[in-house]
Amino acid sequence: MSIIKKEGDKVFINPGQDVVTPVIKDFQRELQEIVAEKPAELVIDLEGVGLVDSTGLGLFIAAYNSLKQHQGTITIINARGNVLDVLLMTHLNRIFNIVTD
Repeated sequence: MSIIKKEGDKVFINPGQDVVTPVIKDFQRELQEIVAEKPAELVIDLEGVGLVDSTGLGLFIAAYNSLKQHQGTITIINARGNVLDVLLMTHLNRIFNIVTD
């Protein structure tokens, strides 16, 4: 179960575990519910996340595409190590605001 916090028109979500195929169903449902509310900004907090696989990246991109239709944005915070490397190698820093400090 993710930790979800709302502050005005901004929603924060921390999956609390790796974002990988075997355990992604709940996180996917939670993201879909948040995106349906059309927040101005979705902040994905990756504190404590050590791995994001291609399915996880696909969820982030799907959320981005849905929010973009309503001028919403996605910010990723607390990405570290391999997770940050994957985000940068896949050039996702071009569509997401990635905050590393």
